[in-house]
Amino acid sequence: MPPSVDIYSVETKDWWKRSEFVLYELNINSSISHPGHQEKLSIDEPYILRGYAYSGGGRKVIRVDLSFDNCKTWVDAELKYNQEAKGSKPWSWCLWQYEIKNMQSLIQTTEITVRAVDSSFNMQPSERTWNVLGMMNNSYYRVKTSPIFDNDNKCFITFTHPVVPGSNGGGWMEELTTPIKPTIQNTYFSLDEIKKHNKENDCWLIIDNEVYDVTTYMKDHPGGSDSILVYGGKDVSQVFWLVHAMDATEMKERFCIGTVMPSSSSIKNTKSDLNPKRFIKAHLIKKVNLNHDTISMRFKVGNVTGMPIGQHVLFGAMINNDYVVRPYTPTYPIHQNEDEGVLEFVIKVYKETKNKPGGKMSCYLNEMKQGDVMQVKGPTGPILYHQNGMLTIHNKSVKALQLNMIAGGTGITPMFQIIRKVLECSGDDTLIKMVYANNTLEDILLKKELEELQNKYNKQFFVWHVLMESPKDQDFKCSVGFINEDILREHLYKADENSIVLICGPPVMIEACVRPSLDNMGYTDDNVFEF
Repeated sequence: MPPSVDIYSVETKDWWKRSEFVLYELNINSSISHPGHQEKLSIDEPYILRGYAYSGGGRKVIRVDLSFDNCKTWVDAELKYNQEAKGSKPWSWCLWQYEIKNMQSLIQTTEITVRAVDSSFNMQPSERTWNVLGMMNNSYYRVKTSPIFDNDNKCFITFTHPVVPGSNGGGWMEELTTPIKPTIQNTYFSLDEIKKHNKENDCWLIIDNEVYDVTTYMKDHPGGSDSILVYGGKDVSQVFWLVHAMDATEMKERFCIGTVMPSSSSIKNTKSDLNPKRFIKAHLIKKVNLNHDTISMRFKVGNVTGMPIGQHVLFGAMINNDYVVRPYTPTYPIHQNEDEGVLEFVIKVYKETKNKPGGKMSCYLNEMKQGDVMQVKGPTGPILYHQNGMLTIHNKSVKALQLNMIAGGTGITPMFQIIRKVLECSGDDTLIKMVYANNTLEDILLKKELEELQNKYNKQFFVWHVLMESPKDQDFKCSVGFINEDILREHLYKADENSIVLICGPPVMIEACVRPSLDNMGYTDDNVFEF
């Protein structure tokens, strides 16, 4: 997409559907593979640089250039196609190499640059062109070099790649993404002072322990002023980085007025040990069987999860030679004072039967033992609940006095997050009605917890169950069969400007039962949202 399209305008003009921006072919690209990241080489011996290059559309890579003087001059690398072309089309990629006979020449070098050219004379650009998805970036590949000396004063050259494969992070590009520090220093504010600035004409925020006066900016905020005001006088670090692009970093510095006073113990739970960009290790510390096909699992991810309400994480694991990734929504922690770096999940185990294969990830989780490690990435997700009926949905601010929820099976987990957040936060008067569908009474997840919440907050929260099979417990009140329009009309709030609908469940349930019923009830895409 054009660089003018950002996260706020991407939904306009049907950018996602425009055929001219569909990627059918790769563009020209190249990389250095050897020496590797942080590899150290002696200057006393020659070395063969190696790497690869490729191009799409059946275009052959005809040249790979290397520069050792910041792109002032270039030398040709030797190309190697490991197999002969088939018909008129060459192989899309090739290997290249270049022998550095005198490694001492690298002492004065600061970086090695590689670029490739294909048979249509397409050449990699020197710089990246920004776009909203970060796709098709094919600028020169640059490896930084630096001489070092050991205890015997022997010289070596070290190499730093822009990024590092895998989930460990690193590389010289990561160093460049360090947030810009505010220019205002030595002005400190206590938490008590910051909390006072929570009004429309006087609004301060805390982001990464720095204090920002955003009063004059609120009217220009793309998400609306209400989505800022709900956080007035509070720490918004986690939410800020979830819903804002990096280009918002420099802009926010204009409003920085100081720093949180060190004696305020900073905001203990500001920084998250989770990472939405890469997988980290999570250690299983507790596992409990809840019923015949449901388990509870607690994972330790660090000191603080910083888990926002309505978001989920991704589990990743190598299962039968296939890397499997699945989303799971934690049911704990909900409140900041609960956050001790532990995530708790209620997992439905889809076991193998004669007619159906088992769920790859759920069966894998079921076999895990205390102390085992799971790869976790997040938080992520399109829906974020703040407080007092304020949500951010697909980066847009949404306000609701009444929340309708429709959940099926494990779709209860993101709903449960929001339900607890609303009911247990003093001053949040948002009303909630939920229709929850399952096959049997025994399949209802978090049944006890939902009953306790409904009994305690009966004027604010109501749940109605829909089961495919009649329960053996004759006293259990529910509907039997599929969710239908009559059930939703009876047990949800009517469609109006104060109500929205949140949905999470099996696609068949949503498309065949829920969506048509909501359409008939007067709900539209403007007030119906899916997790």
